[in-house]
Amino acid sequence: MLNLPSKAELKRNDLPPRLPRLPILRNVHQLPLLDQHKTFMEWATRYGDIVYTEFSTKPVIIFSSAKATYDLLEKRGVKYSSRLRFVCIVEMIDWSRNVAFRKSDNTWRRHRKWYQHNRHATRTIQTTSGPPHSGGHSIK
Repeated sequence: MLNLPSKAELKRNDLPPRLPRLPILRNVHQLPLLDQHKTFMEWATRYGDIVYTEFSTKPVIIFSSAKATYDLLEKRGVKYSSRLRFVCIVEMIDWSRNVAFRKSDNTWRRHRKWYQHNRHATRTIQTTSGPPHSGGHSIK
């Protein structure tokens, strides 16, 4: 029997180092029920800060350092994120400029940062402004 690689295996070069696995279980047998973080740290010392594994049918990427997480998700997040394609709303009605339906590109990232900055500023104003001073007088 000839064992040809699947499309997913052909794209394997794009993935971080992965654990040796079994055909059906993949790596689920290597995951303890308790103290999983200790196992993840052992894998990090052996394979690096980013490890690819599969638990049954679920692919999992484990980040073992804050720097690796920041570098991948914040600096190159646009490269790894994607959004659903809404043909009717985005392409037919042309709501492509709406942040909620925009694809994850640099413009979307800029809009997201602007939104988060303004949302944080609004929250700060709400928490710092208290009720007006009553001064012991009541208006009737």
